[in-house]
Amino acid sequence: VGLTFVVNISATSRNPRLARDIANAFADQYLLAQLEAKFTATERANEWLAGRVESLREDVRAKERAVANYRAQEGLLDAQGSSLTEQQISDLNSQLVLQRAELAEAQARLDNVRQQIDRGVSPDSIGEVLRSDVIRDLRAQYSAAISRRSELASRYGERHPELVTVNREIADIETQLEQEVARIVMNLENEVNVARNRVGSLSGSLGQLRSELVENNSALVRLRELERDAEASRALFESFLGRFRQTDEASTLTDADARIVATASVPVSPSAPNVMLNLALGVVLAGLAGIGAIFVLEMMDNALRTEADVERDLN
Repeated sequence: VGLTFVVNISATSRNPRLARDIANAFADQYLLAQLEAKFTATERANEWLAGRVESLREDVRAKERAVANYRAQEGLLDAQGSSLTEQQISDLNSQLVLQRAELAEAQARLDNVRQQIDRGVSPDSIGEVLRSDVIRDLRAQYSAAISRRSELASRYGERHPELVTVNREIADIETQLEQEVARIVMNLENEVNVARNRVGSLSGSLGQLRSELVENNSALVRLRELERDAEASRALFESFLGRFRQTDEASTLTDADARIVATASVPVSPSAPNVMLNLALGVVLAGLAGIGAIFVLEMMDNALRTEADVERDLN
């Protein structure tokens, strides 16, 4: 209709109701054809998208599996956001700091005891010695023996059996004190050696882990590449999955591009024949025919009807 997007549908039939039904059915079939075409296109798109989504899903799984396998193969395991090697290095560093502190403390205690012993300081003044329970017991026994010897010496001579026994006991206690001091010093030396060995062991392990970290950093380049590839595939998969869901939802809400503005109704008068036009044409044609017939009759009429006709024709 003119320059609009409106299409006028008409149907001709001897039956007015049939003409109406034909026009309406044609419009309905046109809309139905559009819907079927859209449904078909949507179904094909869904089938293609479903296949593509499944292919991308398998691709994502394969690439994520490749990332996991490469991590396991190269030992690039994660631990709280960092690699396992980095976590181990951090833990070893912490342990190494503590062990070095313990080594320094043990060495200082040992050096202090040695210095006091070398200066001839009495064991009673050495802190490490005073903290020993054995030393305290021996000192108590020594004090008791000294007191008993003083008491015996005031009553007996030096060769008295009891005094000899007490002197022997005191000498034995002094020997035990010397041995206990030596044992304490040895224990301190052992603590220093153990701490030094731990520091050495931790330092060696730390060096190995650092070397491993250097190798891991080289392997991380390939790992990052695999992860980027997997992430790109994952993003593409999610995009296609979202599009597939939209298309699947749109398939249930498809509308035709056209709509019926107005349905056909039963005509109140026939479209043909046009009686008034036919009558007018008949009158005009009849008049023209009559004039022509008169003209022809006049041309063919050769009868003598008046005196003038006789005189003119017959002279």
